[in-house]
Amino acid sequence: MPLHLGGTPEELAPVAVLPGDPDRAHLIAHEFLESARCYSQVRGLVGYSGIWKGCPLTVQASGMGGPSAAIICEELAMLGVKTIIRIGTCGTLQAGVSAGSLVIANAACACDGASSQLASVAGYAPAASWGVTAALVAAAQASGTAFRVGTVASMDLFYDPRQAVTAGLRSLGVLALEMEAAAVFTVAALRGLQAGAVFAVTDTIEGQVRAERALIDRTVRSMIEVALDAALAHATGAGGQC
Repeated sequence: MPLHLGGTPEELAPVAVLPGDPDRAHLIAHEFLESARCYSQVRGLVGYSGIWKGCPLTVQASGMGGPSAAIICEELAMLGVKTIIRIGTCGTLQAGVSAGSLVIANAACACDGASSQLASVAGYAPAASWGVTAALVAAAQASGTAFRVGTVASMDLFYDPRQAVTAGLRSLGVLALEMEAAAVFTVAALRGLQAGAVFAVTDTIEGQVRAERALIDRTVRSMIEVALDAALAHATGAGGQC
């Protein structure tokens, strides 16, 4: 049984939204979900289950970085979760991807240790599930929020001094840097889960420019609504409990 989540299978929904930040999990539970109930507070990584537009959904904080996200995904699978949608912030690598927009990841470069060790196969490419990605795209289109779909890179180092690595990823068309998607996609593949990811663009890597707080807050809220609507559509389409 899980060591880092305090819930039971009966307390969780089949679809879970996975923010890294516990404060973001609180925000979703208190301002978006109806009848939200906290089922876990272990190590401060809070988890809630509630209702979004008539559909039961779970939101579970995963902490920062691939190893933490991998642990939480493994334990969500133990508790019966079938679909995970990773949400978070990211830094753009491309001039055509601006702060205030969203990035929907269809794949993640495994520039982290967790996903590489989990896969144990050189060259494995962690990818999102098509059905979840399509639901995220449809939800983003319906919201009117600017977005791009493409590859992100999952990094272990938040402050990475290796400028050549960043430049190489940019030249390959990688849209943005973040820290968890590759691990989430890899655990999903190993455990037979569906997984997707959507990110709020809050930073520009070149020049290390951070967006203003008001823009960050608006973009995060847009990302949350897109993720929740995608979760609803995926749960309904997959015969979920809605």
